[in-house]
Amino acid sequence: MHPLKRDWPTLIVTYISAFLSLTFIAIRLICRRIRGERYWSFHDDMWMGISVFPLIFRLGLIHVVIVYGTNSLSVEMLQALNEGEKEERILGSKVVLATRITYAAFLWCMKACILAFLSRLMSAEPKYARAIRVIGAASCAEAFGQLITMGVLNIVTDIVLIILPLPLIFKSRLPLLRKAQLSLLFMLSFAVIIVTVSRMPVILDSTTMQNSRSLWASIEILVSCVVANAPILNN
Repeated sequence: MHPLKRDWPTLIVTYISAFLSLTFIAIRLICRRIRGERYWSFHDDMWMGISVFPLIFRLGLIHVVIVYGTNSLSVEMLQALNEGEKEERILGSKVVLATRITYAAFLWCMKACILAFLSRLMSAEPKYARAIRVIGAASCAEAFGQLITMGVLNIVTDIVLIILPLPLIFKSRLPLLRKAQLSLLFMLSFAVIIVTVSRMPVILDSTTMQNSRSLWASIEILVSCVVANAPILNN
């Protein structure tokens, strides 16, 4: 592939994932308003609102990365670049570091949102009783260690978020059908785990381009947003 060929499919999927995530967040907050509740009445809504900022920042940054490209090129591709194209890829390689920060920030906002929701679920308060370098990438630029560590920790925390509410649900006096429904809602986190595990071979493949990593990150962001909003939208 020519080094200047734009990866439009990845860019389109990235925008679709971001706008779908924003739509889910907006629906959640609008539903709160329709029910006569303030947006920041619950901490989980607060974290969901905060997540909009890293999501939008990442969208702008990842656009630069995909359009300009990064230093993950073969020697043949490097030799085909002129000075202007090199400068673009230098910028793209710098910006990709910021996209990783915003990506992690969004995912952790989703986890904080779920934890805050579980905190409300387990609360004894009556209010909740009714609710349920330049060009040419060095090996360090691949960031295998950082990305693998993030992936493993994401999987571990997702498993914890699945297990944590189950004892409370099973011990409750809810009808069996409602217990099964709530259990399935929290087990949706398995979808995030599946996406994260699917991403691992992409990360470990040294020939993988940055755009492929960005594509999978966008998919993971969308899935995690759906999972974090599912319990509230179900109500």
